[in-house]
Amino acid sequence: MENRLSEKPEPTEVELELTNHCNASCLACPRDQLTAEKGFMDEDTFHTIIEKYENYREGLAINKIAEGTRYPFISFAGMGEPLLHSKIFDFVRHVRSRNFKAVLFTNASLLNEEKAGRLVEAGINHLNISFWGINEREYRLSMGLDFSTSLKNVEYMSKLASKNNISIIISWIKNKYITSTTQEIVDFWNARGLEVDIEEDNQPWNRGGYLSNDSFNEDFDSYPPVNYDFDVWCSQMFFTDTVCWNGDVVICSCDYYKKENVIGNLKDIHPDEITNKKHEILSCKAKIPVCLKCKKPDRNYPLGSSPWDELLSEDEKQRYYYFKNQKR
Repeated sequence: MENRLSEKPEPTEVELELTNHCNASCLACPRDQLTAEKGFMDEDTFHTIIEKYENYREGLAINKIAEGTRYPFISFAGMGEPLLHSKIFDFVRHVRSRNFKAVLFTNASLLNEEKAGRLVEAGINHLNISFWGINEREYRLSMGLDFSTSLKNVEYMSKLASKNNISIIISWIKNKYITSTTQEIVDFWNARGLEVDIEEDNQPWNRGGYLSNDSFNEDFDSYPPVNYDFDVWCSQMFFTDTVCWNGDVVICSCDYYKKENVIGNLKDIHPDEITNKKHEILSCKAKIPVCLKCKKPDRNYPLGSSPWDELLSEDEKQRYYYFKNQKR
């Protein structure tokens, strides 16, 4: 069977870093390694990026097969808290007006009733909420935020979401301060009508070598490294375009910290050029330091690959999917 997956990298996700300022101090985010300039995405940069992807998406293989223009979706994420950006609601509204799906990654500490209502009005489709721990101590030591405030915000947002066809998932990372079991955490959120992400058994990722073992009961060296025998040896690079607040595109989210591998700036180039440069990196098996140091408990990237996962056969997935216990 002919492999329907595009030969060159094509984004199913565009991750926009509206800002790299953050009000949290999450253990699994090595912000002490951040040397990139801090700032906020301006409106001109944002609108330029969205316009370019609006034109680019028509030719994507995934949209031809799925018979629509659903991809890429736009995720507001990055190194910072998107709700710190004063234009977040305008940006979500604009993304939806251009027929993109809008996804927000947030710690919810700023998601009060007024902001929750504005998000719903703007048309947000999905929220991925980072919430580590199910009691005050676990949460404070894991994220450095106020447990009661954030929980109240999540519970209110959940009520609005259920009435407006908005999906929410709770994500968390195991660390030395969380003593609740996975099942206790699942039960805590299920009782509030919310789903919990338990992919990769909630183990931490070493973030391209920038995160140490100190706060975790894990040995990162035991995790699988990049396997250059794969055609698509990094699925995040293949399926996601990672855009910094100033328009720079980096190879993946690990490169937010120091921006040592900037592919180009979307104010100056077209997404086609990003595709071609990524294809060159993947094809030549580039031994980039941040890639060589990257250790993950599961090397797949389902957020980006899931549209293809649903369409391709097991044989077709061999180009990018790290099957468990697979030898290559």
